[in-house]
Amino acid sequence: MCAGDALPEVGAVTPNKAQLLRDVCDHTRTCGVRSRAVQVLADGGCLRSPTEFRSLIIAAKKGKLWTGALYVLNSMQSGHHETDLVVHSSAISACRHGGPWHSALGMLPALQGSGFRADIITCNAVISLCEVGGHWGLALDIMTTMTRSKYPRDNWTCSAVINALQEGTQWIRAIALLRCMREAALIPSNVIFGTVMGACQRACIGDSTVTLLKDMERDLLNPDTTSYGVAICSCRNSMWQTAAELLIRMRLKHHEQNVVMCGAAISACEKGMQWRLAIDFLDGMTTTSLELNLPTFNSSVSACEKGWTWVQATMLLLKIRHCQLEAEAITYSAGISSCQKLLQWEHALGIFSQTFLFGLSADVAMYGAAISACEKVRQWILASVLLEDLQEVCLEVDCILYNATLSACGNSKEWQQAIAILSEMTLQMLPPDVISFSAAISACENGQVWGHALALLMEMRQRLMLPRLLSFSAAISACEKGSQWQLVLLLMDTMHREAHKPNIITYNSAIRGCQQGRQQVQVLRLLDSMGRENLVADALTYDAAVAACGQGHLGRPAASLLDICSRAALDEMKVPL
Repeated sequence: MCAGDALPEVGAVTPNKAQLLRDVCDHTRTCGVRSRAVQVLADGGCLRSPTEFRSLIIAAKKGKLWTGALYVLNSMQSGHHETDLVVHSSAISACRHGGPWHSALGMLPALQGSGFRADIITCNAVISLCEVGGHWGLALDIMTTMTRSKYPRDNWTCSAVINALQEGTQWIRAIALLRCMREAALIPSNVIFGTVMGACQRACIGDSTVTLLKDMERDLLNPDTTSYGVAICSCRNSMWQTAAELLIRMRLKHHEQNVVMCGAAISACEKGMQWRLAIDFLDGMTTTSLELNLPTFNSSVSACEKGWTWVQATMLLLKIRHCQLEAEAITYSAGISSCQKLLQWEHALGIFSQTFLFGLSADVAMYGAAISACEKVRQWILASVLLEDLQEVCLEVDCILYNATLSACGNSKEWQQAIAILSEMTLQMLPPDVISFSAAISACENGQVWGHALALLMEMRQRLMLPRLLSFSAAISACEKGSQWQLVLLLMDTMHREAHKPNIITYNSAIRGCQQGRQQVQVLRLLDSMGRENLVADALTYDAAVAACGQGHLGRPAASLLDICSRAALDEMKVPL
């Protein structure tokens, strides 16, 4: 009888014993008919000896009639018929097929209390029930009891315990038991290895899964496609070499590959930035007539994006259309990003426009990649248009997108537009961050409007923001270009007071500012400060410093600087004196 079925009532007419036995063993009949036959046989007086009851309960077990098996056992006990280990083991085993496993587990102590000593078959049946109920601790306890009782530990017992362990996500114990089997000269089967490997995969323990695969080969077992697939799918992030090696080994051994394992290997290569291997495995799928799917293409395009190869990424996007697959936003985002990294802004915008031609709505990530492409090549107008379009389609704009547009304006010396964008951010209830202000200050620097640069620096302080090195450097450069050497020195002193360490670019701007203001003493002071901070002056530094000394008729310092500059140049060229 199937789980949940009620026991049929016994009718007035009782069929003969032979017909009832045929009904029990006839698997073409329903569970209800067969269970009715078991009940009638147990209650109808057809069975007289313990042997006949035993045969009936074994038949119920084989027929997966757990209710019938328990009914026969209860009938024997209530009728004072003698039971034995076979009867109890059969009842316990029958409960594995949908029965009340908690009731069956209680049979073991009852059996021992009746004076029976559970044999290996009974213990194995209980361990199987532990697997169904997830009681891995009880399964281990029973196996330990079997060992103390001098019962041999066989493959079946260990396999049942391992199944219980993997159901309870106890992969460490499963590996330990597998190791004990091998030390005891018990050769685990492919199924046992596969069970433990599956547990390790679910626990994201890729190293252990691959080690188990190697153990299979060491035990002269021939790992099948499933074993290789589990190992490949377990490879994460830095394990791309292992995933690639296993997939290539499968090819050499002529194992059948499937989409899942190939996709997992391509995904591992994508995370390892191995675009050539990713494309090679993708082509291999075509050669072996495997159906290409979108996730596999997505990983391949992403691998090309991380590998800075926009041509291959663009070709893969065309191949997706050729395979009649509908690319997702994430696919196009990776393609656009691959183009913007190599300053191919026309191709990036071309891919961006394709999304609308194919009826796909662009998301924030796609707009961000397109704006970044415009930023790197000073296409501030296009960046601003994309930002406005993003707002018109009611997508949420974040600081990152505004900052990319600000940077595009800064690179193009469009300081008015940069300041306007800062104001717009405030109106949109999106407060500018340090990066936003730094980009706007850089725009003012490139536009040579030092007053606005300083105003933005003061606004940062009013907003309780701490300017970064980039903010100070841009402001100092703006003041230098505006010949405001006093402000340059003031900003340099402020940086030191606030524990900011100026870099060589900052010092060069400061020295040029003082040189333009004919402040030779300040130039020498800045050079001395560079030395104390272990900064190595470059050609630009010495050029401005020598020019400053020449303006002030400081012949000796100028000659000294020229000598130092010559030695630095020779050292850079590695020419011995």
